[in-house]
Amino acid sequence: MTYQLSQGALSKIVNGQVPRNPILKCLDIYDFSAESGVNDLAIVLSDSVHCYKACMLPEHRYNLVREGRLQQHTLLRLTYYLTSLHKGSKIIICYDVEILVSAKEAGGRVGNPERLEGPDDYCVYQFITGNMEPTNLTTGAIKELVGGKQPYQPIFQCLATKNMLVPGDKKIRLVLSDGVHSFSAVLLASSLNILVDDGSLQRYTVFQVIHYHSAVREKKRILILLDIDILEYSYEAGGQIGEPVPLSVTNEGLPCTSKPENENINPSGKQKTSNKFALIEITGNHQKIYIMPPQTD
Repeated sequence: MTYQLSQGALSKIVNGQVPRNPILKCLDIYDFSAESGVNDLAIVLSDSVHCYKACMLPEHRYNLVREGRLQQHTLLRLTYYLTSLHKGSKIIICYDVEILVSAKEAGGRVGNPERLEGPDDYCVYQFITGNMEPTNLTTGAIKELVGGKQPYQPIFQCLATKNMLVPGDKKIRLVLSDGVHSFSAVLLASSLNILVDDGSLQRYTVFQVIHYHSAVREKKRILILLDIDILEYSYEAGGQIGEPVPLSVTNEGLPCTSKPENENINPSGKQKTSNKFALIEITGNHQKIYIMPPQTD
């Protein structure tokens, strides 16, 4: 019997869809048992359009590899699978696999599959072996920010979120921690509100700030987050990192930006704003930022 690979299935899975019984090809197998004693395997799967390396074969299916039935180029059908989030990336867990065509009969690679963006090798290793290491926060970054410096893409933990009542708009205020100090005069750009709404950004979430703007108004420094990457969801971080103490926001410094001068902001579109409360208007590579002091709790 001739089988056709389920083109586009991997992209659908990574993006939250659930294609039924996709037919895929195994491109490679990573066995971590010698290093960790765990018989879970990492496999690279292809649908001929894309390949994805963050796929896990649980221990109860380890016999497929041990018996030589699952090898590089084996054609298989996923009859039962789930996805799991780890450090912001999807892991495909292949709980039940049906071998359709042996590696010898299936031949080599089909098509020229492009690699789908996913977690790196070490992230997959951590997930499979359970050898988790906490993400390190950028210690001292908050003190540098308040002092007018520009730490590059610092990593923070969110300690709290709060909706701000602004006429005609919704603004969200955060409390951030670098593990040593906490800072509450932080606003989220309107385009990032979805991260709070869908639960991605909440108490204990760890994230990296890609672009931000820092400015002083009436001797108070305000930090506005323009773009962030989630590194660990709240449940992955597990709780507060360190024992941060609040840092004063009083400062006489000039406004500063985290973005190097030769690097352009690449916004998704224009944001219409008001000058009522630290709002941002971005069009193309130009931005206008209206800053007002944060409201007191």
